Amino acid sequence: MNEKRDLKEHDVIINNNKYQFTHSKTNIGLCSSIKEASKLIKNQYVLYAHDDMYFCKNWDIFLTDEINKQDNNSYYLTGTNVSTRHGLINFDCGSTYLDFDEKKFQDFCLQDQTPDLQSSHWAPHLIHKELWDQIGGFSEEFNPGDGSDPDFCMKLWKQNVRIFKGVSKFKNIGDLKHKESNRLLESKKILVQAGIKCKTTKDSIIIYGQSKIETQNKLILTKTKGDHRICMSSVIFSLVTGMRAKIKNFETVYTSSPSFLKIMKS
Repeated sequence: MNEKRDLKEHDVIINNNKYQFTHSKTNIGLCSSIKEASKLIKNQYVLYAHDDMYFCKNWDIFLTDEINKQDNNSYYLTGTNVSTRHGLINFDCGSTYLDFDEKKFQDFCLQDQTPDLQSSHWAPHLIHKELWDQIGGFSEEFNPGDGSDPDFCMKLWKQNVRIFKGVSKFKNIGDLKHKESNRLLESKKILVQAGIKCKTTKDSIIIYGQSKIETQNKLILTKTKGDHRICMSSVIFSLVTGMRAKIKNFETVYTSSPSFLKIMKS
């Protein structure tokens, strides 16, 4: 309980032996308060969620099944946020707890076919306690909390974690269609050749990653169409994934970065 000066207001929690809690009279920030609360954990996992979230039926079974698929503790699992707007999935079941249509929501969850996706830092999320302790949880320099999630993912990546179940969605990028080329379409072509499922709309791209991508014996063919950014993207994608790339009209990159190759080789 963060910034709760009078504990008497919370007798329901205090007098219920099911709950353990930390308490701060001032707002010490999300990162610090979660870090303090994590010290009370006695099981193997840290499950972080917001107090206004409603969990789908059998949510714990799905998480347990996913955990059992892993060979080690190097994973970061997240739920898929369903909201009336601005969620990974947008579905209106009411805007407050007073008009929340629970049956409509549960029926939606039973019928939803959204696949497991790669790359996320959305709550709720689950991580092994051992891994949480290794990276030090959320970095307190990000208090009150903004920016702590991507920083958390960066620390996990440095710890050789590669399983990030979620979704990558880039919105309001329709202007990319009107550059030297249609960059949304050309980027999609590169990803599809690599075996990565993605979907584009008039102003967005959704990338459905997977935990493992086959890179051997793959050749990415890029027709830059005079677009230096697509050329650069192809080179960087090839270097990151280890896939070979054949880029036509590579000289177009020099229109914006004459030293690009030198930088890549350094």
